[in-house]
Amino acid sequence: MSIWAFVDYENTGTLEGLEFDTYQRIFVFCGPKNTRIKIGEASFSEFLSIEIVKLKTTGSDNLDFHIAYYLGKFSESSDHNIEFHVISKDNGFNGH
Repeated sequence: MSIWAFVDYENTGTLEGLEFDTYQRIFVFCGPKNTRIKIGEASFSEFLSIEIVKLKTTGSDNLDFHIAYYLGKFSESSDHNIEFHVISKDNGFNGH
């Protein structure tokens, strides 16, 4: 099973603490105010794909809508053995 992470960087503010070895692909969603990505003392043992999705506009829940779009797009077009994780401090993704 492959696991892909979708990180709400506006909400988390860092990639420090992210268990890079858990994921095969990481999508980092950030807004125009995020000028640097902090990864801290990251280490990983295998090839890892990190893609930065930089939005040009701001707005209420703008980044969340982009994450939801990418989740829908990839759930339809990628292998069904892929699990998606949303990493955010926003409770809207919890489904509770």
